[in-house]
Amino acid sequence: MKTYGMRLLLSVVLALSFGQTALCDIGETLYSNDQVKVVLGMMLRNVSRDCSKFDHSGRRYAPGAVIASPSFPGSPADFTQYYERVWVRDSALTMSCLADAVKKSLPGIETYDVASILNDYLVFSTMMQQNFGFDGCKNVSDNYGQALAAVNGSPEKWSKQSDGPALRAIATMKIMEAIGEQNVKVPARSVYDKKIDCNDMGMLKRDLEYVSVAFNYSGKDYKDMWEEQEGVFFFNQMVQYEALNKGEAFATSHGDGEAGKYYASKKLEIARSLESNYWRGKYLSVWMAEGCPGTIREQCPARGDENCKNIGVILGFIHADFPGLPLSDPKVLQTADAIRRAFCNRYGIDKRCLLLGRYPVDCFNGNSKDGQGDRQANPWVLSTHAMAQFYYKLANTVYVDKKIELPKEALSFFELVLSKETYGKLAALANEKGRLVAGDALFVPVLKEIANQGDDMIKAVRDLYPVPKAVEASADWLPEQINAADGSKMSARDLSWSYASLLTALMERMDLEKRLR
Repeated sequence: MKTYGMRLLLSVVLALSFGQTALCDIGETLYSNDQVKVVLGMMLRNVSRDCSKFDHSGRRYAPGAVIASPSFPGSPADFTQYYERVWVRDSALTMSCLADAVKKSLPGIETYDVASILNDYLVFSTMMQQNFGFDGCKNVSDNYGQALAAVNGSPEKWSKQSDGPALRAIATMKIMEAIGEQNVKVPARSVYDKKIDCNDMGMLKRDLEYVSVAFNYSGKDYKDMWEEQEGVFFFNQMVQYEALNKGEAFATSHGDGEAGKYYASKKLEIARSLESNYWRGKYLSVWMAEGCPGTIREQCPARGDENCKNIGVILGFIHADFPGLPLSDPKVLQTADAIRRAFCNRYGIDKRCLLLGRYPVDCFNGNSKDGQGDRQANPWVLSTHAMAQFYYKLANTVYVDKKIELPKEALSFFELVLSKETYGKLAALANEKGRLVAGDALFVPVLKEIANQGDDMIKAVRDLYPVPKAVEASADWLPEQINAADGSKMSARDLSWSYASLLTALMERMDLEKRLR
């Protein structure tokens, strides 16, 4: 408890010392510390702390259930989907965000019993695993890859999605690091045991074992993160690589060297796939398969390769670190540029190419029968925040590497994000030296302008939906989607992932501000 207590004490001191200044100060203020506390509080409203609540169908919430959103058909009035459920992916990303908030002393974190919240999540996740089933160490049951459960932990029939267990494994390891293993109240063997007994090896090892065999699953019902296409996907393999990379180190440090070697071997298989199966000549596709599906949904227009320019690729880069494709790699820069440009002039509400959706020809809106609407694609809050975080993370990466290569094929990326004057100077430097290095007069200005692009995206959402003065003052705040025509809230309300995406972006920005101040 001493280590965790000291972290909380430090976070209190830091919060007091920051006062009402900006969370970061690369440019103008984005969110004050008090506003960040509201964002955190809004996210945590979707985390069950006890058994006193019931969902819309009368099922009792279990402690540790992290719902995607409190929305269900008729609430809000025009909504037609069921979001008051626990998606493995969304809940893992939310709890990863919370664990990062502890490590980085996010303002407001000291006001919550975070250790209890995170422990409840681990207990709930263990219950979900047991309910889903695991039939043998190398043979997963039909249920194990299921994407979601009810608020009481019982499985609900849905598509299988292999990214969820990887993200949960990452979240579990982050939690153990953030609060200290000695403060994890789940019995040790319920988290990790080196026995090759799938009924007794613990939740973390079960997830790592699943990832080790599921990274190439592409059979019937194995869907992408948007639950629309079957196959093998870039995002899934990125987070699977991250889980096994961290799992290798975790297993080895916990006396399970053979498992560490096994995870390392599977990690290398994923690495080879990431390096060879997704490049399409000008960008990295979200799908492993050659070409792109003609359309995602029957009601959506078919527009060729635009379906492959998917924010899922950017989400892979912000939630995982793969050394074979560092963020400064020209292929990654070309990909980010292609995805961002695919959304330019797409939405009436956005005249500056700042708002992004899932993919350009998406037509899911959640507000009509089957969620399909009238083929109108909308921007998504989490997609816009994800691209902002990508810019912050790229600037952090280049700062640490002290250089970035400037081949001709990558210059289009900089043309979009830099001012005309700075881009002109950078293009001249690219012709002369072929790279930008620390010490060059342009080095810090370029990083700041990249970060400013992220700021503009964060502000685009913030200005549409101002922060409530207090958590209790708002019935709902950040939605899933932004109406493309008028900026009103669309689809689910109070989406956990929308809040987590904002906080993770701001924490990435905090790291950059410390470097560039």
